[in-house]
Amino acid sequence: WLADLVAHRVAETGTDTVLAGAGLANLAAWVGVGRAKAAGHQVALAAELGLWDYTPTPGDPFIFSFHNFPSSAMLLDTEQVLGNLVNGAFLRSIACVGAAQIDRTGDINTTRIDGGPYLVGSGGGNDVITNADEVLVVGTMGRRRFVDKCGYVTSPGRRVRAVVTDLGVLSMRDGELVLTHVAPGPEPLADRVAHVKDRCGWDLAVSPDLEELREVTAADVEELRSYDPHGYFLGRARTPVPTTGSTTER
Repeated sequence: WLADLVAHRVAETGTDTVLAGAGLANLAAWVGVGRAKAAGHQVALAAELGLWDYTPTPGDPFIFSFHNFPSSAMLLDTEQVLGNLVNGAFLRSIACVGAAQIDRTGDINTTRIDGGPYLVGSGGGNDVITNADEVLVVGTMGRRRFVDKCGYVTSPGRRVRAVVTDLGVLSMRDGELVLTHVAPGPEPLADRVAHVKDRCGWDLAVSPDLEELREVTAADVEELRSYDPHGYFLGRARTPVPTTGSTTER
């Protein structure tokens, strides 16, 4: 679903570059940019280490893999990518990132859980999220991740446009994330919405124009797994991927 959103936003806004964080975010960004390019849109993939307009290598899900360097149109450095390209005056950019925690206003914590462990240094996260024209976040829905207020703010949420989860999509409306899309499933719509609300750490508002996301197909899963066949980020397939029809794996 994040790949769908990336491709849609590139087409809708004429975005020049998509910069992805590590993990699920970069896999979805790779697929989304590939779809946008296939549709005729000129958009460059960027990585904060210095890669500009690169083509990701199938079978290797790590964003800073040396396999991606030869395909880059330019090899720069972190200062040039984050200072001139993502934050450049003449380029429109989208950032795709993950979050250890995110709150109702879109503030993101990837540094330290309140009362819990120190995670990692923020790296270029704040630079990317603060300076990109819009930010798309990906994460598994749960109360520990979706909190009412982040105890530590690594990156402010003012550029966050949407958060894509395994249960639906939350979009920014008047400064607060609300449920705008819900995942498909056999349960009644009301039950699926109630499940999303129960997994959220605040009283999640539901858009009056709530939509249902499309089914995830075998082709979608195969496209993602072409970059991560060993399941380092996607996890191992729970069931064999069918050759036709759809799958509930997300």
